Amino acid sequence: MRPFGIDADCPTEALALAAVHPRTRRQTHRRARLIVVEDGTTGFETHVSPDGAEQTVVVAQGGGERPAEFAHRTVRRILVLEQSHRSIERTILLLAPRFDQEATAARLLLARALMTHSAATNDGASDLVLSAPMSRGPEFGRGILSLIDVLIGEPGSCSLPVSVC
Repeated sequence: MRPFGIDADCPTEALALAAVHPRTRRQTHRRARLIVVEDGTTGFETHVSPDGAEQTVVVAQGGGERPAEFAHRTVRRILVLEQSHRSIERTILLLAPRFDQEATAARLLLARALMTHSAATNDGASDLVLSAPMSRGPEFGRGILSLIDVLIGEPGSCSLPVSVC
C-alpha cells in the first residue's frame, strides 16, 4: 500500500511521493577530495589537483595541536561536507613521522569517520591514501605497515580501500 494513495508509477505522483517521503529521494552528492596534513609532513603540493577539476578540501594540523584534537576537527569537517551534500571520493593523509599510540588512535578515528561517511552517502567507498616519503627509513616503513594492519583489522574496513604512495 502506498502512502496517501499515491501511484508511484505516474511521474507526477512519483514526484509528490518524493516530496512527502524525503527518504525515497536519492540525494546526489558532489564529489570532493580531502587532504589531511599532519604536522611535520611534506609533499602537500604533489596532491593538489593542478587543473582544479575536483573540489579539494585541506585540513592541516596546527603546531602544538594534539593528534586527537586534530582528528576530531577533521571528523567535524567530514560531517560539514556530508551535510552540504558532498561525498569524499578520496582522502589523502600526509603522515607525520610518528607512530605512537596517540597518533595511531587519531588516524583510526579518521578511518572510522570515512567508513561511516561512505555508508551514509551511498556513493561508494572513499579511498584512503597514506602518503609518506619512503626515504625516511625502515622504521618509518614498519610504522606504515603497522598502521595498515590496524586499519585492515577494523570492522567495516572492507569498505575503505587503503593504499600507500
